[in-house]
Amino acid sequence: MRASECILQKIEKFENAVAQVDGETGRKLTYNDIIERSSALTRWLRSRGVGPKDVIVLMSKNNADYVWILLGIWNSGAACYLINPRFTLREILHALSLVSVKGLILEKGTFTTIFCPPMGEIKHVIEFGDNPNVELSDGVISMNKVIMSLKKKVLSYERIVRASIAPQMFGVGRAPRLRLPGGDAGLLGPPNNDARLRRKSAVSSAVTGSELRSLRELEELENIPEDLALVLNSSGSSGLPKGVMLTHQNIIASLKLSKTFIEKGERAVGLMPYFHAYGLVLMLMCLYEGATVVNISKFSLPSLMKTIKEYSLTHLHIVPSLLVTLIKSSWINFGDLKSVQHVWTGAAPVGAKEQEDLKKKFQQAVVIHHSYGLTETTFTMFTGVSSLQKPGSPGRLIDSMQCKIVDLENNNVLKPGSVGEVCFKGPLLMKGYINNPKATAEAIDSEGWLHTGDLGYFDQDGYFFFVDRVKEIIKYQGYQVSTCELEFVLISHQWIQDAAVIGIEHKIYGQVPRAFVVSQSCPASDVTAQDIHDYMREMVAPYKLLRGGIVFVDSIPKTPSGKNQRAELRLMEVRTVFYDQKIKSR
Repeated sequence: MRASECILQKIEKFENAVAQVDGETGRKLTYNDIIERSSALTRWLRSRGVGPKDVIVLMSKNNADYVWILLGIWNSGAACYLINPRFTLREILHALSLVSVKGLILEKGTFTTIFCPPMGEIKHVIEFGDNPNVELSDGVISMNKVIMSLKKKVLSYERIVRASIAPQMFGVGRAPRLRLPGGDAGLLGPPNNDARLRRKSAVSSAVTGSELRSLRELEELENIPEDLALVLNSSGSSGLPKGVMLTHQNIIASLKLSKTFIEKGERAVGLMPYFHAYGLVLMLMCLYEGATVVNISKFSLPSLMKTIKEYSLTHLHIVPSLLVTLIKSSWINFGDLKSVQHVWTGAAPVGAKEQEDLKKKFQQAVVIHHSYGLTETTFTMFTGVSSLQKPGSPGRLIDSMQCKIVDLENNNVLKPGSVGEVCFKGPLLMKGYINNPKATAEAIDSEGWLHTGDLGYFDQDGYFFFVDRVKEIIKYQGYQVSTCELEFVLISHQWIQDAAVIGIEHKIYGQVPRAFVVSQSCPASDVTAQDIHDYMREMVAPYKLLRGGIVFVDSIPKTPSGKNQRAELRLMEVRTVFYDQKIKSR
């Protein structure tokens, strides 16, 4: 079963309940809207030859359309590569170099700004969005036309499944073959009394007898849980970002945990970016359980406060830096936030004191939760309620997963209270890094354990505590920033001879990147720190900027093998740091 099939089958019963809202415009989509639009997109993709083994890119900010586009891609048999819309052209091209892409789905007007010759080989480019002030890019396909040309009355979920896997029904070539368990023509899955009869009735109303016979020819598109569902970017500690492969089984396994995080009728903010595993899975959980998500595409604190009040949001999913901001902002009227019942934080460590301080700000009882997870584990691995009895702990291990703490030297499993590398195993574990077997073998051992490169320990009660990172990854406001990537970009500058980047602690953002730079020793290389900051703004996304400043040095300390010794840089006495004067807040 594909994740899309699992989700669409579940949400059919929610019918005209509101599923998605765009907070800025107030535009709403019901569950029926999502079913219909995803089905139309699926049929269009299948009619263009998109199917298993293909990859479609979705690059967009959070919005109400994101989820049905994703489901439409999945139900066509293709995988979806989610790319950060704030990426620069260099970063987009690197992402596209990781995998062969058959199509791009972008927000309206985007293709005009990113087009370059390598993208000419991409077969399908679709743009979507209702903003009347933005024009469609030249030469692309309008999503509105795709939907309106194929949108038909949806009689049942069964019809959608057959529409997505039987292109012959829509006059598109010969349908591949499907194995039908139990020998029941037209039925998916094992016979099940009343449910079986309902399925048979639904099928009869959706397709003709000749079409039912064609269903026997669909074996090629039978759902395989291990099939690729998502490709997500994850920053590596030893080079440029890699593509994390998540399967349909990974997504379905995460949805089995959804009742822990959301329930039917509740209302959550869609603030965490959907191109990250955490934000995406939270949004899918809300959909799966019949909750409403109010999307915020462009964050500002006043707009968030307005959205919470206007839509009476019950669940806030935020990064720790925003939690700190909520505590320190004197102008916020917490009386306007009386609908809030739960606040979830993740993506970076947060202190128990800060969590308790936030609780005291609310006028009603609010439960503060914290969690820990990785892109490579699909979702959070530890989650729990903030407690002064377990200060700083993100909680206990979630159901279905295994975790062990091992000695970095000999890989032996350590006892509670001993600090070691955190390792995971179970159904939420990624398939690997796309087209990178070497990196996959380095991350997942022969027994199937993912070695995270993070240090931590369990206490006697099974609560996990994070200690430090083995890998040189900077976590800025929940984003992962690779020091190696920033060094690569810096050294690409014509007047920079050498560079090293470290993460320095920041009381609000968690960590920020600081660069140590060796400039070229020639008269023409009179490069200033602001020149470098301006250069970086052109080359990397905003969350990767050098907010920790630039330090000029004569040389970078190296190991005998030539690697940067970042530990020595952290101990270096720094007298002058040059900050980016164009960034208002650091």
